[in-house]
Amino acid sequence: MNIFRLFKSKDKKTVEKPIEKLKIKEGQELICLDKENYSKLLGRDIPKTDQFQLDEIMVNETEYFKANQTLFTLSSRIHGSGILYINLPYGGRIDKFLISKGTRINLKDELLFVRKIEEEKILNAKLLEQNRPRLDQTEVSYLEDEFTDDKTIKVTKLASEESEYFKLYLDEATLAYEYLGLSLVNHNGYVYASFNSRIEDMTLSKGDSLIMLFEDKSKLNFNFSNAGEGTKGFRFNHSPIGFEELDMLLNKRLVKVKLISARKKLYSIYHMNHKINENQTISINQATQYQTELEGQYLLQLITARFIEMNKQFKIK
Repeated sequence: MNIFRLFKSKDKKTVEKPIEKLKIKEGQELICLDKENYSKLLGRDIPKTDQFQLDEIMVNETEYFKANQTLFTLSSRIHGSGILYINLPYGGRIDKFLISKGTRINLKDELLFVRKIEEEKILNAKLLEQNRPRLDQTEVSYLEDEFTDDKTIKVTKLASEESEYFKLYLDEATLAYEYLGLSLVNHNGYVYASFNSRIEDMTLSKGDSLIMLFEDKSKLNFNFSNAGEGTKGFRFNHSPIGFEELDMLLNKRLVKVKLISARKKLYSIYHMNHKINENQTISINQATQYQTELEGQYLLQLITARFIEMNKQFKIK
């Protein structure tokens, strides 16, 4: 689509001179409103005469994104075609938006420039660097009750969330709340791992067990000798953990966790390599605790390191 500007010549006559289109820089890709670049709830085809407007931005200029992650949404303004979730089949970085809030957008219109990153390790490293300030907003606190003299060291904030549980996501999870939570606590000298199950069938009951598998094939085993607490779909239990086990969490790569229900003879698998962002129309408004496995490993080791440090500083007996 040609864009023109007006200027006046010496003889005062108005003439039109075309402005050159934005040039694609080396390494950039121009993304247009094509069927390959969006997903939507409504299954019917979009009329060619429909127009759209920028609704919500999830990834800003200069920020990195994962494959199939929603970058922004567009809403139909004429034919009620619904919301379009703009996403790409590869990861990269947004260089520049070519649309704004007031822009009326037609099919095939130019939307933005991106830089595609083929190498997953490079992309994950960039995402970690980008998201690290938020991940670093993690706190392990020493708490003392002046009435009971109880002394506790526990996680009080995780990746800027007021939460004490690190989240391991259910294998093939499509929803951000399908996770197993892990936290570390020292209460009056009793050091334990606390677990929170959000899966209804996995109740963390007495007799249930949990196995952590690390990259070097070493394992950590937890057995629940106490009755679980909480309500259906939101259960808690705990098991003691020693500093040798904490050292494994600190220095080894946790691959996955198996939670076993003894009574129901069921098990579920959890890990950090979640694909929740790929389920666009369901998970659009759900925030995961971390985007990639690399970020998850960083966050788990950060929690463990700060927990060990606090226990060295405050020797609770």
